[in-house]
Amino acid sequence: MPRVLFVCTGNTCRSPMAEYWFEFLKKKYNLDDWQAISAGLSAYSGGQGQDRMIKVMSEVNIDTEGHRCQPADEKLINRVNLIITMTDSQRDILKEKWGPEKNYIYSFNELTGAEISNIRDPWGQSLETYRSTRDQLKQAVLAVLEQLARESEKIGLNPNNPQEGDNMKVIIGADHAGYHLKEEIVKFFEEENIDYEDIGTDSTESVDYPDYAAGVAKKVAAGEGRLGILICGTGIGMSIAANKFKGIRAAHCHDTVSARDTRRHNDSNVLTMGGRIIGPELAREIVRVWLEESFDGGRHQRRVDKIGKTE
Repeated sequence: MPRVLFVCTGNTCRSPMAEYWFEFLKKKYNLDDWQAISAGLSAYSGGQGQDRMIKVMSEVNIDTEGHRCQPADEKLINRVNLIITMTDSQRDILKEKWGPEKNYIYSFNELTGAEISNIRDPWGQSLETYRSTRDQLKQAVLAVLEQLARESEKIGLNPNNPQEGDNMKVIIGADHAGYHLKEEIVKFFEEENIDYEDIGTDSTESVDYPDYAAGVAKKVAAGEGRLGILICGTGIGMSIAANKFKGIRAAHCHDTVSARDTRRHNDSNVLTMGGRIIGPELAREIVRVWLEESFDGGRHQRRVDKIGKTE
């Protein structure tokens, strides 16, 4: 799923308004596959949107109360496909900080070519000012959506984004207890034309699951595959072993709800299952849901960042 990141100063009013407008309007342009997130140059992680922003957006039936602020840090900058700032100066700050080669960073007026002036910060001003900013951002986001729908191939997108790169391969491994279920998932990959690498095991002869957990985890952490799947008897041992590796967030799932939420909320990059716990049809559906979902970002990014600090 390609992602657009809207950036302002504090991530409390302008960029969240742009984010929610994008999500509200994108269906009209058949851009449901795009996801909008927002951040701030000097945002405080976990902060809330301004009350007046929430109020004026509720006036157009858009609920922003769940918004949580996040900083525009290097990790976030590198994992999105397109970045749009409120002003030219914010664009210049991002490019100066993260490198002029980041040619997927634009201001609103630069990207669309429309007569869109810099989006002024309404912080501390009247409700009417917030309403004016809200309406200005609606027009700016509409111009972006029109541009994406009409000629997205002409817009520079992040060439290094893992979701847009060449290596979309899924790495799969199992021990002897997970061998048969692994073979079922491999069949699913082939039926769905999903690129994969099977690192074994290749029989029901007894092996040690930590060896295969390490094999998949290392490849995913090194970027040799975008995601990994591990199967043992219960899935628990594989999960414990894989999570020992830096950068790995292995999720043990035996239902589609967990599979969906762990991708959206935890940004899990390895799925573990138990070959002695679930059948092949349910396993196929779990894998399908897990592969189709993507990380929601926002407040969940703050939590994932805290996981990383414990590595």
